[in-house]
Amino acid sequence: MKVDRTATTLPATTDAYQSGTSYTTTGTGDGTWYLHVRAKDNAGNWSTAAAHFAFTVDSAVNPPVITSSTHPDQTDAYRSGDFRATWTPPVGGAGGYSVLVDATPTTVPPATITTTGTTHSTSKTDGTWYLHVRGIDNTGTWGDTAHYRFTVDTTPPAAPLVDSADYPADAWSGDAGLPGIFTATSQDARLARVSYRLDGGTTTTLNTRSATTRITLTPDTTGSHLLSVTATDTAGNTSAATTYTFHVGTAGLTAPLSGEQVGHIVSLAAAGPDDLTGATFHYRRSEANTWATIDPSSVTLAAGGKEATWPVGMTEGKTPMLNWNTDALTADGELRIRAVFTGANSPAPSDEVTVELRRVTTLSPGRTHTLVNPTVVQASALNIAQARAEASPETLAPPYLDQTSGEIIAPVTTAAAENTATAPIEVTDVPADQGSDDASLPDAPEEPDGSTTTEDGVADPAETTSATVTPDTRIVAHSQSELEQRIGGSQHH
Repeated sequence: MKVDRTATTLPATTDAYQSGTSYTTTGTGDGTWYLHVRAKDNAGNWSTAAAHFAFTVDSAVNPPVITSSTHPDQTDAYRSGDFRATWTPPVGGAGGYSVLVDATPTTVPPATITTTGTTHSTSKTDGTWYLHVRGIDNTGTWGDTAHYRFTVDTTPPAAPLVDSADYPADAWSGDAGLPGIFTATSQDARLARVSYRLDGGTTTTLNTRSATTRITLTPDTTGSHLLSVTATDTAGNTSAATTYTFHVGTAGLTAPLSGEQVGHIVSLAAAGPDDLTGATFHYRRSEANTWATIDPSSVTLAAGGKEATWPVGMTEGKTPMLNWNTDALTADGELRIRAVFTGANSPAPSDEVTVELRRVTTLSPGRTHTLVNPTVVQASALNIAQARAEASPETLAPPYLDQTSGEIIAPVTTAAAENTATAPIEVTDVPADQGSDDASLPDAPEEPDGSTTTEDGVADPAETTSATVTPDTRIVAHSQSELEQRIGGSQHH
């Protein structure tokens, strides 16, 4: 007889032999072995062939198979830190197990029996943990280790960032019924869904694993609206809500308008959606300055002259017309004005308007003022320039006589209209300016009876003149048609 790892060995006649019909041996290693048996008869003759028997030795203990009812998905996270697992014994059973939980994925527990059962429970804080289990058989052989990953996450995601190019948070835009795109951005690696609701209404949930989620909303009404957005991770933790206020429609000053020249008394008025309840007017002298509240003691109601208080109330989205006495301002020049509104959901302020402050100084008796009046030619040219503005109301604005330069200014709302505005104006056959302060013709000498005829009893023909006037131009915020709409709307209400 002979035992080896070769399937066809023929035992030598000198190998171990016995007269019995059973054989016991101990394998020296795991694997497939062969028992070879050769017979000898009573005459001493050996058989020429041998019988072969294959057998396998496997002394290793297989690792158990682990499952968990509390944290069933090893790739996911769970809010609960209470972990419970069970495992199946290896084939052939086990005499006990060594169990260990730590934060390392490949730990091998020590060769010490910690339990003879097949369950384990523990409580852990936030993080990723690993359960390690290996068994020992009844011969004292330890098997390979099984590893089970579980993650505990009780920390909510950070509140998402919300933004919209269609409906920015700090300006009035869009209109009722006009859809807009909002984006919710979360940096949480385990983001599962984003939920939102508008103005405290029904919550809508979007399942997403993307860092940026698009939300499409169509506001039903003008005014200020409140969008609330939360992020929830795969463990079920929900962030604090981000509140995003946006403002639908238009709200702004109806008086004064950008590009105007204003004096000692400036008209103030504003209008917007019906849910606006009040307005406070601010001013600054340039973009570099901070906004200051106009002193209410310098502001009166145009109707009745009562002193105003801030915020002045708004009815159906409109303020009353106010008069601001600018005498407290130290110098003429650029003046910027805006309205800050009150109402639901913290409405945005208006866009600023920029006007030119030009105050007429009252002189002592005997002195003349410096206010520039148009000549007869300029007056005719202004009429023609105004006709141009009315013919192109979307791109031209009302002309005026600049009090500093004495030139005619034909404003435009776009550079493309500058050629139209500055085209030369031909003024023909207008009465000649004789130098009077108001550009009128001088009176003829009166007769004792009050008549002004000449010696021959016939009035002299009026002297006329012709000229070419080329206006200058400036870009302003509002066109002829916009000014008409604003003034008409203000007067209507």
